[in-house]
Amino acid sequence: MSEQLLRRLQMTQLRVIFFSLGLLDILMDRCSTSFHRQVANQAFFKQLVAMLNNPKMNQDIQNRIAFLIKKWAEKFRSKQETLPTFTQVYEALLKRGVRFPNLPIES
Repeated sequence: MSEQLLRRLQMTQLRVIFFSLGLLDILMDRCSTSFHRQVANQAFFKQLVAMLNNPKMNQDIQNRIAFLIKKWAEKFRSKQETLPTFTQVYEALLKRGVRFPNLPIES
């Protein structure tokens, strides 16, 4: 599943990319650790970071990627032993000065 999402994120149609990020968000909320490991692989995060750093990328997509990276870093902070990539990437981007949007407060 993550390979198909990665292919869609590499497309040039902004609508496809934006909806793929939305689907990815839902899957990360509802799937198990095995899916989380697939997303945490180097190729997947390399694509997300490349899109985030690309000055030609649509600002809404960049904001969505930044939101997701921060959300996952906070979600998986307690699972550093099994899923360290999420927090490591977030902290590395913070050190480089990437600005992240605030997460909504859950009730």
